[in-house]
Amino acid sequence: MENLIIRKVELSNLEKYSSLFELCFGITVTVDYFNWKYLNNPHGSLIAFEAYDPETDTIAAFYGVIPELYNVNGVDKIIYQSMDTMTHPNYRNRGLFIKLANCTYDYLLATYHEVNLIGIPGSNSYHGFVKKLNWINPINFTYVFTTPLLIKATNLFSTKATITFKTITQFTDATDDFFAKKTNLNSIYKNYSAALLNWKITQHPFKKHIALKLYDGANCVAIAIAEQEESTIKLLFFECLNEAKYSVLLKRTLHYFASNYTFNYLYTWHTLLKNKNGLILGLIKNPFNKGLFSYKVPLILYYKGDVNKNNNWLQTHNFDLHPLIQD
Repeated sequence: MENLIIRKVELSNLEKYSSLFELCFGITVTVDYFNWKYLNNPHGSLIAFEAYDPETDTIAAFYGVIPELYNVNGVDKIIYQSMDTMTHPNYRNRGLFIKLANCTYDYLLATYHEVNLIGIPGSNSYHGFVKKLNWINPINFTYVFTTPLLIKATNLFSTKATITFKTITQFTDATDDFFAKKTNLNSIYKNYSAALLNWKITQHPFKKHIALKLYDGANCVAIAIAEQEESTIKLLFFECLNEAKYSVLLKRTLHYFASNYTFNYLYTWHTLLKNKNGLILGLIKNPFNKGLFSYKVPLILYYKGDVNKNNNWLQTHNFDLHPLIQD
């Protein structure tokens, strides 16, 4: 490792990370993906460090964070999300991930005088974050899931609400109007906007998303976003303006998916249900530690700086988070 150069990533020639990305994640991406993810984020560009081997002209490892806009106790604040932990197979077990992560956090601390981070780690990097970098893992998100048949069965005797659906191909100012009207009951939540959702959803280089607006008459009352996978639909986001109608609107949304799309399972995080009874909605948990949708998704958090200014960033009961935050 003494021959490796540790340096801050320059935001040019991003295509050089394509081979490392494929080696680490088994996914082939082009420079368009890196431009989208690292440069086009409406909240700012990535901050990252890399380990470079000049003898072999190889990127040995990469670690970075991207900015996200959250509201923390009534104040809009940039929170960085950890993403793309990559180490070349020939350079593993040398502590490069820990070295690059600490370089990134030190840079953030020197630049902004505090570090607020959030992450959804993979199984390979979880141990390093929690055991070696002092992140906390306050909660693991449990999946709930359903089938088209079960969705339709739960709607047999329900009153049909006068709700219509419109597919979103581009998020507009009307989306910003929707979020301006939305009352947030939690003290920490992610700020959503048309610019962010266009970047995250409509401009995504390869994922296929379904975005819907729900209307009651002429009024938009809810927004739903899902990812269409090979044989499943993952519900990433669901919010409505009237919390009292949350269950009925979510129920109508699930029925819309079951009536208009072909899939074997629809699934999401249990927290998306806002403590509503999942059985009424046709969503169930796998009670076992193996099998269908048994995986628990870890949320990890990190703070470094003045503890007196940290407020309650590390207290998860204050969070309102959707699966859409996953990298």
